[in-house]
Amino acid sequence: MAAGAGAGRVIATREPEPSAATVSAARSALDRAIEEYLTYLRVERGLAPRSIAAYRADLGDFSSAQDAPRGWQSSPDAAVGYLAG
Repeated sequence: MAAGAGAGRVIATREPEPSAATVSAARSALDRAIEEYLTYLRVERGLAPRSIAAYRADLGDFSSAQDAPRGWQSSPDAAVGYLAG
C-alpha cells in the first residue's frame, strides 16, 4: 500500500449504550434537578402556579425523552434543544 493510502478516511465509532442502572440514576438526578429548578422559579422568581405547572409539564416531557439523561449536567443544550424543537 502506498504511503498515504487511506488517509482522510474516517472510521465511525459508537458510544456504548449506558446500562439500565446508569440511565436510572441519571433520570433520578435529572428529576431532582427539575424539582430544584421549579422550586427556584416559585420561591425566588415568584412565578405563578400555572407557569410552574407549564414548566413542570415541559421538563417532565424532556425527562422522559430517550436521550435526556445524557449530557444535561454539563450543559443546558440538550434541554434547550428539546424544548425549542
